[in-house]
Amino acid sequence: MLLTSRQLHALESICETFAPGGDGWPSAKNLGIAAAIAAALDFNPRDAEKKQLLQLLDFWDSRFHGLFTIGRAKSFSSLSAEARAQMLCDWADSALAKRRGVFQALRKAIAFHYVMLTEADGGSGVWRNIDYPGPLSSRTSHHSSRLKVTIPDCDQKLSC
Repeated sequence: MLLTSRQLHALESICETFAPGGDGWPSAKNLGIAAAIAAALDFNPRDAEKKQLLQLLDFWDSRFHGLFTIGRAKSFSSLSAEARAQMLCDWADSALAKRRGVFQALRKAIAFHYVMLTEADGGSGVWRNIDYPGPLSSRTSHHSSRLKVTIPDCDQKLSC
């Protein structure tokens, strides 16, 4: 899905708040999580949900959102990392179910892509940090014989 520069900036700032990187961990921006989430939106058949996300991203980095949420007319991306994290925590703990739902949807989408995306070399700083060797490669069998198929014609005891 094609996001406007404003929407992409808002999504990138949210992603960076969840996964800022450092100490050997890649940042959300370095992994391209915002772009991956935007691309994944093309697979969501629910147009209403896509429209709601785009509206949220239009609103998210506005001064009005900052005034409404933290009482200061500052955009989300201009806040310190701690203030951005606090704003997201406020959404997570909100009395409004829709806000909590938005937080959970963002958290899950970002976390999924953070763990699944690889870097240009095919590896992942996340995988290295959690000692995950990566997916199994396709293995070719060195055995040329095929399985022998037996169709039982009476009761048999099988073992393997």
